[in-house]
Amino acid sequence: MKGTYTNKKMGKIQDSIMKDVTEFIETRVEQVCASQIISDDDSSPFTNLSRVRINEMAVLKKKNRLVQLSCRASSCPSSSKVLYADLVIMEQLKNKDDLIEALDTQNATILAEMVEHKAAAAEQERLWQKLRVLYADLVIMEQLKNKDDLIEALDTQNATILAEMVEHKAAAAEQERLWQKLRG
Repeated sequence: MKGTYTNKKMGKIQDSIMKDVTEFIETRVEQVCASQIISDDDSSPFTNLSRVRINEMAVLKKKNRLVQLSCRASSCPSSSKVLYADLVIMEQLKNKDDLIEALDTQNATILAEMVEHKAAAAEQERLWQKLRVLYADLVIMEQLKNKDDLIEALDTQNATILAEMVEHKAAAAEQERLWQKLRG
């Protein structure tokens, strides 16, 4: 890390933030190394420190910059206990959370309206069925009324025919009597 940020001509770290971070890491590593026991294979305590362990010691955030040793994201997860997030990203996440909440509310409203519409449609269908039955009853009633009118008309016609038949029989009887008188 020190070599990465060092000016090659001057041999010094020019970035004050990186200089502070480097000094802080070196101090912490020395403290950790002093507290560790040297292993039997004569390796120094520093060589036993992993990049993750060093990052746990020295994750600093100054001027909105997150500083730690570089590592591949896929092979080494972030060891930072505190997540430092960009304010813009946090604002976007908040906006998206608000949008999701609004959409959830809107979906709930739409679903409630759909349930109401389905209930109204079922009620309308029930009323249509009732009207169809009533209409069928009305048609039958009209047909029955028409049949009653037809029966009444036929009764009147039959009465007229019967009256005419009685008159014809009376006239035929009178003619027969007159014929009898003339013959006899």
